[in-house]
Amino acid sequence: MSGVIFSFFVMDHVRLDSLLHRSVERPGAVVRASFDSFRVGLFRHIELEEQLLLASAQQANGGQPLEVAARLKLEHSAIRAVLLLKPTRESVAQLRALAVRHNPLEENPSGLYDLCDQLLADQAEAVLARARTYPNPAVAPYRDDPQAIGDVKEALAALDRPENLLRR
Repeated sequence: MSGVIFSFFVMDHVRLDSLLHRSVERPGAVVRASFDSFRVGLFRHIELEEQLLLASAQQANGGQPLEVAARLKLEHSAIRAVLLLKPTRESVAQLRALAVRHNPLEENPSGLYDLCDQLLADQAEAVLARARTYPNPAVAPYRDDPQAIGDVKEALAALDRPENLLRR
């Protein structure tokens, strides 16, 4: 399939990937302007998926959450944790690895976006109108303290716990 919801969100993935790529184009340090734009954009993208898509799809699904919802939210938690760290080339590499793991749950046939195109077919344009005007979220300052680093390690470890793998 590849409806309007699929197209909108995949194009946002492409835009975000481009910003992330630009943030490490130069050898050495991370280009903060590109990374900062990527960071705000990804926080917004995740909010759109959770607050708009998953919520709308659950309502259209008779109040039942989509099967993939718990796994997506778990992975979003790991992504958010990494986004809170001060950007380094290592954290950019971690974000790329998370995207390789995460994006197929959304983009593959029968992934989130196709499911939403099916469930929300009669309201897809209204959902996208809300998405287009959705504000950028407030973003917490960067951190590099031991607590933040521990939070990232815990969030990443949770992705591979057997009970969480069942939610794939």
